[in-house]
Amino acid sequence: MTPVVEGHATIVFTTTNDGRVDDAVIISASHPAFGDSVMAASQNWIIDNSVASSSAPAVLGRRESLLYEFRRQGTIVSLTQREKALALFSESLDGERSIRVVAWRDLASSPRRVHSPNPVYPATLRVLRTTGSATVNYIIDMSGAVRVPAVIAADHPEFAEAAIAAIKQWRFEPISHNGQVVNVEAERRFFFGKSH
Repeated sequence: MTPVVEGHATIVFTTTNDGRVDDAVIISASHPAFGDSVMAASQNWIIDNSVASSSAPAVLGRRESLLYEFRRQGTIVSLTQREKALALFSESLDGERSIRVVAWRDLASSPRRVHSPNPVYPATLRVLRTTGSATVNYIIDMSGAVRVPAVIAADHPEFAEAAIAAIKQWRFEPISHNGQVVNVEAERRFFFGKSH
């Protein structure tokens, strides 16, 4: 119900093991209405997790991104790859977008955390004196909440679970870039046991 008839929206979402959408965030949209439409639709999705990436522990579900292109003739959906999604984050493609993501490294200063509990060292691994780490990629949304976290590396599935449980609780102050509040893509490595 806007005068805008063509555009796009890219959504990143995580799923539970049974394929339901657990969390979703719009990372790019040419108009907020396109982002709102995709977010509303995502609430009814059920994803086949049988083809989940082998790089992430299966217990954590999966994370994917979809690009929706809205045209006068209808909607086109395509599964995006990480490189294509990252290209959409670039400021230089179409000029200013109403919704976009900036990489942490491109910010003038580090975002300020207002709540950031550490992961709980899994008791079973503590008893065994197992050490290791888990690395989580996530998006800080425009309100400062951590969204769609995904483990990209972990020495043990329990470290991955602990890292995700902690980072889902993190909160930041809203982040501005070039005078506009933006989503920020970030990555954090958590160490368990002896420091590296």
